[in-house]
Amino acid sequence: EMMHLPFQAVEGHLAYVSPVLTQDEDPEAQLDAFSRMVHEQFIGSRRLKCQVVYFNDVNQPCVYVYTREGQSEPWRCLQDELVAAGLAQWFPVPRVPPQMPQA
Repeated sequence: EMMHLPFQAVEGHLAYVSPVLTQDEDPEAQLDAFSRMVHEQFIGSRRLKCQVVYFNDVNQPCVYVYTREGQSEPWRCLQDELVAAGLAQWFPVPRVPPQMPQA
């Protein structure tokens, strides 16, 4: 039960990005496929760190997610990787730049 864990999981969202969706398919199906693909291709067994950047209008945290393959690899911002791959787009608003974690 969540109440007995040393921390509590909460729903969060990727800060400042939205997935690129097509008009010809069901949006819910596309979001499900996007979530699976991000987990399999970009997160998998990598180490993760999150930085809360802001809270949305229903008080859910919006975060930068940083990933790293191994101890000697540099941290990478998941949002940067998704945008570079053409899978997400930045919101057209000013944003706080990612601050890469220290080792």
